Amino acid sequence: MEMARDNQIQARIDSHNKILYVRHTDQRNTTFQRVLQTGNEFNRDVRAMLLRARLIKHEFSQKQSRK
Repeated sequence: MEMARDNQIQARIDSHNKILYVRHTDQRNTTFQRVLQTGNEFNRDVRAMLLRARLIKHEFSQKQSRK
């Protein structure tokens, strides 16, 4: 019961009947959050690729110096 109070597990305590009800994660919400994260990562990657393509197109590159 201490784990439920400390939010280490998702549960609800029925103190009157002395029962611990475990809450299952909401699959729909979890999936939605994962989709949002994947979309944000995709946007970041596409923007980086477009920036690299523009730099190459305009020949804006720096030569590596040899040591």
